[in-house]
Formats: sequence, structure tokens, C-alpha cells
Amino acid sequence: MYDPLRVKVKVVSYSAVAFLFGLGIASGLGWTSKSHAMPLIEETTQISPETVRPALDLSQAFTNLADAVTPEVSGLSAPSRDSVLKWGNRLNFTCDVMYDGI
Repeated sequence: MYDPLRVKVKVVSYSAVAFLFGLGIASGLGWTSKSHAMPLIEETTQISPETVRPALDLSQAFTNLADAVTPEVSGLSAPSRDSVLKWGNRLNFTCDVMYDGI
């Protein structure tokens, strides 16, 4: 007869045996020793500030140029409705579809 409790006990016991077997293999291969610990991080600078100075100067120059140059949009103009309609009639189609809301 099927007993769900026995099946659960079997699954837990097989899982525990597999875990212990894997732990034994890892220990045998030396994966649990302290040699695989995280290495210390060096906090000394690898590049001197004199080497980085030209790049910082170029970055500052680009920032100054971007601040000095601003786009000018006041010179743009939109075509009038009449000129668009005139071109539309010239091309044998009407542009009234584009200006339904006007």
C-alpha cells in the first residue's frame, strides 16, 4: 500500500546522503580549504594623476564647449496652410487630410 510519509522520508534521506556525498567529494578535491578565499583588494592607485590629467582637461574643455554652444530654434518657420495646399494641388492631390483639425 502507498504510504506518503514513507515516500517523504525516503526523499529526505536520499537528499541528505547526496549532500554528504557531495561534501565529501568537495573536501577530497580541496575545494573547502582557505586557499580559495577572496583575495585582498589593493587600495593603491594604479595610474598616476599626471597620466590622467590630459583626459580630464579634454573632458573639461568639452563641458565648457557644450555650455557655450546652445541650439538656436527661433529661425525655424512652418509653411502656411495655403502654400501646402498649393503644392498639393500642383501634385494632383489635396492636403486637406493633413489639416482636418485646423
